[in-house]
Amino acid sequence: MRAREGTYAGLVILTIAILAGSVVYVYTTESAQISSLKADGRDLCARVNTVVDSVVSVYQNTTQTMQQQVQQDNSMIAVLNSTRPSGYAGMITTLQNQITQDLAIVASMNDFTSLTSSGSGSCLPFG
Repeated sequence: MRAREGTYAGLVILTIAILAGSVVYVYTTESAQISSLKADGRDLCARVNTVVDSVVSVYQNTTQTMQQQVQQDNSMIAVLNSTRPSGYAGMITTLQNQITQDLAIVASMNDFTSLTSSGSGSCLPFG
C-alpha cells in the first residue's frame, strides 16, 4: 500500500512539473508574440504618422494657396467696382461665388488638419 502512495505522489509531482512546464512554454510563446505585435504596431503607427504629416503638409500648402486666391479675387472685385467695365456685375458674382466655395474648402481642410494634429504622433499604446 505504501508503494502505491509513493507512486501516486510521484505521478502527482510529475503531472505538476509537466503542467508548470506547459504554463512556462505558453507564457514565453505568448510574450514573444505580444512583443512582436507591439513592434509591428509601433512600426505601423510610425508609418501612419508619416503619411498623415505629409497629407497635413499638402493641405496646409493648399489652404495657403487658396487663401491667396481669395485675396486676389477680393482685389479683383475692388478693381471691377471702381472701374465698372461692361458686364462687371456678372464677373463680381462669379468671383464672390468662387470666394465662398474656396473659403468652405479652406474651412474643411482646416478642420481636418486640426483633427489630425491633435492625435498625431502618439504611438504610446504600443509602448
